[in-house]
Amino acid sequence: MKIDRTYAIYFSPTYTSKKSAVSIARGLEGELSEIDLTLEETIPEMTFSRHDIVVFGFPVYGGRILHEALERLKSFRGDHTSCVITVTYGNRHYDDALLELFNTVKEQGFIPIAGAALVGEHTYGQIQVGRPNRDDLYRDELFGSLVRLKIKDDNFSFVSVPGKYPYKEGGTGGKFRPETNEQCSGCGVCVNMCPTNAIDIEDCKTINNDCIACFRCIRICPVHAKSMNNNQEYQTFAGKFLARNWQHLGKMNTLFKFCSFFIKSLRVF
Repeated sequence: MKIDRTYAIYFSPTYTSKKSAVSIARGLEGELSEIDLTLEETIPEMTFSRHDIVVFGFPVYGGRILHEALERLKSFRGDHTSCVITVTYGNRHYDDALLELFNTVKEQGFIPIAGAALVGEHTYGQIQVGRPNRDDLYRDELFGSLVRLKIKDDNFSFVSVPGKYPYKEGGTGGKFRPETNEQCSGCGVCVNMCPTNAIDIEDCKTINNDCIACFRCIRICPVHAKSMNNNQEYQTFAGKFLARNWQHLGKMNTLFKFCSFFIKSLRVF
């Protein structure tokens, strides 16, 4: 079957899931369009045809997909539209996230024909810094090329993904809130770019409980006024989190670096 148009649809506060989803989409065919679900105000309602293909990209929050992100995904409907489902995680584990995404898009009329769990830089601590890197994105694009071959063979079988139902608890974001120092100029960039509108429009230092601890505001602040450097509770948690996962990282980094393309290929067919 010929694909007329390829879409990359992602929720990506710190741009990790976006990079992976777009790279996979580039390995497919048809004109590429991107739809960003990170800001609620920019989400259109759309129905996709059988001659479209969609690559979905979402980060993992505690082994699940963030509840707010899934609600935004429900603005889209497929008409037996083929799709690729991807989740990015900081190399602890993705648990039930891929299965949850599979079930959600299926309910919306999409056919998940391929799936991948992709390593990315973790929000907390110094874990997988710089991932996805150039090699990761190259393999992601190759993965998209394999999906293209599956489509050309008119193979639209559902991919089998790991996970358990009922899902584990999760998908609500973290408890930590970024702090703001005296360098803040009140420019409002963080207010306008917050995925959940959790930052007070009148006072950028005030962050309410809608915050999902994605730390996007830390990444995008033009004067580096937001950070977690002085939050001792966070620093203690991040240190322990890194220590708990260090042994796992030592064993798994090489596996993902050299074998992730092979593993993901197995999940396509």
